[in-house]
This record gives sequence, structure tokens and C-alpha cells, in this order.
Amino acid sequence: SVSGTRLDANPAWDASLSVSTGNLRALLAQWGMLPSSLPQQALRQAQIKAKIRADESILRLSELEGRVDDTRLAGQIEGTKGTPPHWTAKLRLGTLRLGDYLPASSKYAQPSTPWQTEWLRKVQLDGDLSVERLVIARIPHENLTVPVTIKNGVLTADPIKARVAGGTAGAGLRAEGTAGGLLARLRYTLSAVNVLTLCKERGQEQLLSGTGSLDADVSGLLRSGADIPAALSGTLNFVIRNGELDAKKPGPMSRFSSLSASGALSKGILTTRDLNLSGGLSVRGQGSINLINKTLNYALNVTGPGIPEIPVRYYGSLDAPQRSFNATG
Repeated sequence: SVSGTRLDANPAWDASLSVSTGNLRALLAQWGMLPSSLPQQALRQAQIKAKIRADESILRLSELEGRVDDTRLAGQIEGTKGTPPHWTAKLRLGTLRLGDYLPASSKYAQPSTPWQTEWLRKVQLDGDLSVERLVIARIPHENLTVPVTIKNGVLTADPIKARVAGGTAGAGLRAEGTAGGLLARLRYTLSAVNVLTLCKERGQEQLLSGTGSLDADVSGLLRSGADIPAALSGTLNFVIRNGELDAKKPGPMSRFSSLSASGALSKGILTTRDLNLSGGLSVRGQGSINLINKTLNYALNVTGPGIPEIPVRYYGSLDAPQRSFNATG
């Protein structure tokens, strides 16, 4: 239904919107809005309802509710005429699995359509996003809150807060549109996380336990999705305290008081020189993880009560690493 008021001067229109489609991809493709790299399972269907209010200066969508794929959404959006136009938004989402909307990791190094960043200078935004459950890299983030602003070509989301495996997650994102691409920086922290719970939630076969924390800070100039993670550089460190290397088979040789490492990320390769495990076993080592082709290469020295120092090398696929007792391989 549509109704109008003040039609003689400064007219205002009110309407009810209801959209339902079982083939959202085809609809977006018709309007040239479907990214070519989007996985086939993404944006399959949508059901949206809202009330619309429009006049010469404002466009408002209120009582917005519906679903896109399996994700519930609700909230309101308002745009105010200006140069550039100013938008405010408050959106609430249910469960969102971010991996369903990202290219497969094996495609990151392949040519990709360059990102268009000019739009960041053509709009202003002040918004608040909340997500009941956001799954990133198989890590569930509960009760996520994200304040978002876009101004003068810069997108800022800070502070981002969530609950992860009984602990807390925090993050901050800054992304500026430049002639060369998107100049981005991301900070991400985990604190007081139950590592065993996290391992189970991620569906890992190897179960580690303890209380963990992590601090990562990465940045880079990104021209497209193909630059992730190759164009990123930064630092990462973590520590896990009072845990078990194998929570399925706890015991003196599995138990540890501290497991820690710090590393530097450059061109998609994370290099660590201070891996340190203190417990029933003592482990010192260094090595690297190639985040582009998902491989690792680590040289470790392992000792324990009554055990001479043993050189161990872990290498190959991150999902199924191989082990040898020759550190030089």
C-alpha cells in the first residue's frame, strides 16, 4: 500500500514493502550487483518486510525484518539528503557464517576483480550492527557488537566486542579508500578463552586445553580479495596457560604450564622464532606458516625428565602435518 501527504508542497510518501524471492542470485545478477567471486551457496533466497517513509530530504526504512539465506535480520535504516548523503542504520542479525560469503581460500592467490573504493567518499554512515552468532574461521563469536562509521573515505569499526569460548574478543578495523586500493588495518584480541571449548567448537580432531589469549595486528594495501593474505604484514602473539597438549589423553607428559609464541607476518608468511612450551615436556623451536598455500615448516627441540634432547620437524599441510625426527629434514 502507498499513501501520500502534502502533495502540493514537500510531498511525503508512506508505503509498505514486502519482498520474497527464492532465487536472489538471479535478481541481483539482473541489476549487476552479484559479485563474481561469491560462492554458490550465498545469497540464495530472501524475505524482507519494511515500512518506507520518503520526502524531499529523508528516506526511512523502519520496522525492517526478514531473512537472507539462513540469517534473520531486523532494524531500521535512514538516509538524509546532502553532499554526500548521510545514512544511519541499526541492524540486528541472527546467526551468520561469514565463510559462506567469502571466496574459497584456494582462490585467494588467483586474479580477482579489483575492489571499487570510490563509493567510500560518496557517502557518510553512522551505524550499529549486532550479531547473535558470527562464525569467522570456524570461531563462533557470540553477542557481537560493531559500531560503524564512514566519513571522508574512511571506514571505521571500533571497538568491536564479542564473547568467544567463555572469554572475550575485541577488534578494531580502519579501511581507507585510496587510488591504489583499500589501505586497511585490523587489530584482533582474545582474552581468557577456554581453549578446549574453542577446539571443540571449531571441530578440531586434536584437542588442546588451557586458558588462552591472543593479540594480532595486521595491515596492508588491498586491491582485491587476491591480496589476502599476501599483501598483509604485522605481528601476532599468543599464550596458553595450565593446559594439556592432548586433552583426550591427559597426563604428566601432556600437561603444561605455558605454551607461547610470537611472530611476524610478511607477504602471507608468519615466521616464529620463540615457540616455547614449559611442562612435562620442554619444547623450544622456530619456523613458519605459509598462510597462502596453508603449509608449515617448524624445527623443534624436545626434552623431558630422563629424555635427551630430540630434534623434531613438523612440515607439510596445516590440516595434516607430517613429522620427522630430523630437524634439518
